[in-house]
Amino acid sequence: MGSPKPLLRLGSQNLLERILSELLLFDESMKPIVVLGHESDRIRSGVSLSFSWVMNPQYRKGRTTSVQCGLRALPPETDGAFIWPVDCPLAPRSVLKALASTFESADSICIPSYDFRRGHPPLIGAAYFPEILSMHENQSLRELYKNHPDQILHVTVDADAVLHNMNTREDFLIIREKYERNVIREQKP
Repeated sequence: MGSPKPLLRLGSQNLLERILSELLLFDESMKPIVVLGHESDRIRSGVSLSFSWVMNPQYRKGRTTSVQCGLRALPPETDGAFIWPVDCPLAPRSVLKALASTFESADSICIPSYDFRRGHPPLIGAAYFPEILSMHENQSLRELYKNHPDQILHVTVDADAVLHNMNTREDFLIIREKYERNVIREQKP
């Protein structure tokens, strides 16, 4: 992509700053933990916001190892966590509010849903952290969802941004164009 994904720019912010800003504007008491791997020094120096960094030495083994690394860094009293990959940078605060207001307890799994499709970021209760921590590196959160279908709360949102995923340069260019033209649907608070 020419740059580490977290440092790609949308407007005045890079993707990581955008995600962190949404979290902090949603709840200023929130303490985000960013898990880094490839080009971690470059990413750290390219982000102007202050928060906790955790290095995943096993990042080459896949996303699950990064999720596990982040969960290990959480304080023990944590009830739940947003799992927000940088590939899905556009979820607005309205989605975070909807997920948080639906979150009932540490045994909740709240997933944003747009047009009957699951999106990002999920808000996962601490009761599932041990199961995620025991996952094999090639497993994903879909395994958790399969194991606990009755615990999933699909939160219908009016923000198609929860479905936008960036895996290629072309994906980023499409998202950037939509962002700049302000055509990504977002529920107004």
